[in-house]
Amino acid sequence: MANSIKTERRYDLDWVRVGAFGLLILYHIGMMYVSWDYHIKSGHQSLFLENFMVVLNQWRLPILFLVSGSAIYFIMQKVALGRFFWVRSVRLLIPLWFGMFVIVLPQVYFELKFKGYADLTVFQFLTAYYTFDQSFDTHIPTWNHLWFVAYLWVYSLIFIPALYFLKTSKGEKLASYLTFDKMPGWLAIALPVAIFALYYAFIRPYFPSTHALTDDWFNHIFYLTIMIFGYMLAGSTKVWNWLKIHRKKIVLGALLSASAILVLRNSPLMDWQEWPDWMFYSTRLLLTLNLWLWILGILAMAFAHINKPSKKLAYLNEAVYPFYILHQTIIIMIGYPLSQWAGFNIYGETAVLIVGTFGLCYLLYEYLIRRIGILRFLFGMKPKNFLTSAKVGERVTA
Repeated sequence: MANSIKTERRYDLDWVRVGAFGLLILYHIGMMYVSWDYHIKSGHQSLFLENFMVVLNQWRLPILFLVSGSAIYFIMQKVALGRFFWVRSVRLLIPLWFGMFVIVLPQVYFELKFKGYADLTVFQFLTAYYTFDQSFDTHIPTWNHLWFVAYLWVYSLIFIPALYFLKTSKGEKLASYLTFDKMPGWLAIALPVAIFALYYAFIRPYFPSTHALTDDWFNHIFYLTIMIFGYMLAGSTKVWNWLKIHRKKIVLGALLSASAILVLRNSPLMDWQEWPDWMFYSTRLLLTLNLWLWILGILAMAFAHINKPSKKLAYLNEAVYPFYILHQTIIIMIGYPLSQWAGFNIYGETAVLIVGTFGLCYLLYEYLIRRIGILRFLFGMKPKNFLTSAKVGERVTA
């Protein structure tokens, strides 16, 4: 069993990646209907949806960084560091630049129109965007949702010196201790929760999330730690077996912690701005416990039930990166005219957005991107005739 977990193709992690990106697309559609800041907003709002997204928001991005850390573990079993850097750079930086200067433009244009620049023409906007004009109240050029790609590339660079050391004799000896296999299964829950709680309590209050790279210190240390845990977890046979055995208890714990968060958030007797210190820090612990239990619960269920190949998975695994690059632009291009028209209730409007976003992503991917070589390159895909029997780690680019 030990060798099988470390050497077999991990289809379960493929499924987790696909599912996490699918949820991310739905989450960005939902951002139009909650009170949080977004590029455009619907006239309809939903407290129920916001409560659901509060729980989802805890783990939707961390699980992607964790899978990316696991991917690096699998890649390094058979790929030299130089090739790792080259492939990672091509498949992340090319789509990032193409996204910033082509794909993201409609997002910024319709955001400005929504914010009051009603008379702004496409020509005026393009001139401003490509000359880096900062006269608008939105910084341009921008990467918007593609910040994830930029961060993943930077974190991959940071990994390289550590990976180089781990390939030495001393590094291999150290690596034998840097694994969840050296700790009891329950500690795989307790240790990350304790570390994340410290981050939330003592770093996040001073460094709120910006996604601007240069000043986003909480996110950097948090996501890098998640990636390291993903790397450690990837080859830890003992912990995967422990997760499989205890998966139902872990999922139950995730549901209970999420319920506790929603009770606290919606209690008419509490105002979080006036909570005493002990309650503030205990809620940080609850949030991080919820985050890690959801991640481990999803991984455990996937490992136990869907660690198997399928033609559908092979298709989705290749399509998910182009879908990610395209989706927010399509959401905003459909959502802007909907936000200006009162003809739909929230259910009809949401249905149009969901069907339109996934439908247009599919049509663009199926009939253009995957069939045209230059578009495959610009969207971070492998060449059309590239044949591979790679494990999951080689294919996870974002």
